[in-house]
Amino acid sequence: MVAIKNTSIYDSRYIDVCVVLLHDGVSLSMALWEVISMNVLSLFNGMSTGHTALDNVGIKVNKYYSSEIKPHAIELTQHHYPDTIQVGDVTKWEDWDIDYSTIDMVLSGSPCQDLSAAGKRAGLYGSRSGLFFVFVDILNHIKELNPNVLF
Repeated sequence: MVAIKNTSIYDSRYIDVCVVLLHDGVSLSMALWEVISMNVLSLFNGMSTGHTALDNVGIKVNKYYSSEIKPHAIELTQHHYPDTIQVGDVTKWEDWDIDYSTIDMVLSGSPCQDLSAAGKRAGLYGSRSGLFFVFVDILNHIKELNPNVLF
């Protein structure tokens, strides 16, 4: 059995979701995005696995803003995605030259070293894992300008 559902998710952007039910009751789900283009802000971008994931599922990227401070990660990102716009340190987000109202999706994978049992276990208030709250500040700012932002 195959079920297809069309759902409007944002302005003129649509997602088609196809669910195939296999004979043993296991379902396989696949999303095919028909998007004009998306502006993406990736916080703690690393080596741009977010961009790779978007490519793998067929989501078109118009502008991809990357917040990353590690030189090797930036170099790798620019090698694979030379059009990536590097904005720098996430703690300086208020200085970035971005029209936040145009951001369609925010990706984030804030550091977790302070949450690890192998670390000092400072928790969310540690110097690295506490950057999660910077993500929340950025997301709230964008949501004020674009309540339909995906995250």
